[in-house]
Amino acid sequence: MKTTIYNLFCLTPEAYERQVFELWMRYCIMLSFGKENDLQRLLANTALNNWYMQEFERFENRFLEYYADFAGKTSPDTLWAIYKDEFTKGLMCLRCPTLIENARKTNIIPQLN
Repeated sequence: MKTTIYNLFCLTPEAYERQVFELWMRYCIMLSFGKENDLQRLLANTALNNWYMQEFERFENRFLEYYADFAGKTSPDTLWAIYKDEFTKGLMCLRCPTLIENARKTNIIPQLN
């Protein structure tokens, strides 16, 4: 059986997607630090999100390459700690200045009901 990220961490796909979204939020929060109103622009930018998810998948595949053999031999909590520590640090350091600047220029129109 092929090891997937879900069975490596003993998570449902929904629970893992929640974690992925949380990491995306943290990434955008980090980029918007000190710049008012940037968070919504960054989160709403499709091009930036597509780039981030492409990089995320690359990092995720690399993590699976390194740690797939540990499935069932190491606790999911330990693997999750390694994932959050090593994997997310590398991901959080990535930047695509052009996409970030374009996202910051996006005009968000609030929709009030």
